[in-house]
Amino acid sequence: MAEQKNQVIALVGPPGVGKSTLGAASCAQLGLRFLDFSTDQPPWEQADPDESRERLLEAVSSGEVDVVAMSWSLMADRVAMKAVRRDGEVLLLWDHPLTFQARARVPTLMTPSPRIKTRGGFGNRGTSCQEYRRLKRASHWQLALNGLALNEATARLTAVLEGFSEERSGTPAEQAGIDGWVEELHGHHDANKKSANVLADVVGRYRVARACCP
Repeated sequence: MAEQKNQVIALVGPPGVGKSTLGAASCAQLGLRFLDFSTDQPPWEQADPDESRERLLEAVSSGEVDVVAMSWSLMADRVAMKAVRRDGEVLLLWDHPLTFQARARVPTLMTPSPRIKTRGGFGNRGTSCQEYRRLKRASHWQLALNGLALNEATARLTAVLEGFSEERSGTPAEQAGIDGWVEELHGHHDANKKSANVLADVVGRYRVARACCP
């Protein structure tokens, strides 16, 4: 049997949240291979993502990188996001919207919901934005960095990445030790094998995420 390559971890989030800075610092501490596809340019000045997408797809499929920081344009690219979701794990970094907007020195990127106007805040965990809900749906789990200093945020991300680096090869079901579910569901409970695989994948991702990001 061919040896399975480690799954890549994709860092997603708005410009200024710390994907490049925190990702590079954490990977340097852990000896992980880091590739930065992010950019300091605001979304409306970013180049056509076709070239970045091809480089990303090659890096993900080759297994020669451990952690990648995604640009805003790549996060909006369905092909790129499908690739990192299929061959890796997606971690959403988030801070208070006003914090990363000030840090990135760009105009407002988030689309506020009525909750911001009616309650005078950003809601649960520092946000009530449409973009957050979209990114949350695309990610496997989230890491809130609200109110953390740079060294604290780096330590938090390092701890999460360290948990993944210890045991990241194989499918989520294999990582969670439930890969036997597929045959059991299929053989003993007359479940469709495709459905059994989907169920084992979902439960496996949940268990791995809980173990790394309790």
